Amino acid sequence: MKKLTDEEIQKLLETQDQDLAYMDSSDAKMYQLLFEALKEEPSEGLSMSFANQVVREALNTDVQRQVRRYWLFTFVSIFVAVCVSVFFLLFYQQPAAKIFFEWILQVRWIILFGLFMFALIQLADYRLVNRKQVDIE
Repeated sequence: MKKLTDEEIQKLLETQDQDLAYMDSSDAKMYQLLFEALKEEPSEGLSMSFANQVVREALNTDVQRQVRRYWLFTFVSIFVAVCVSVFFLLFYQQPAAKIFFEWILQVRWIILFGLFMFALIQLADYRLVNRKQVDIE
């Protein structure tokens, strides 16, 4: 059974080709209902703020993409900085590196707890700021 793309299904339905036996009948019905609903204009027309809503949604999507890019850049930068620091410490100060790593092993749970709490606070702050922005809109 050949899977059709959305464009192929749309062309078949637009030409009213009744030979859709090789396509699932539920898919064909779903697409027919969708295209029929799209052909009808809204009875009341579009709201006056429709364009503003579209622009707001586009800006919101762009902001979300920028936030994701920011967090990715932040984590990658921190990871690279830690790796470079460890490399220089191991390369130039091997005795100090051994003492440093022993100390890290002793306080690893405190460091992990601190990192966890930092991430938790950042997440809570981000959620609270987003909730307040939604309330303002």
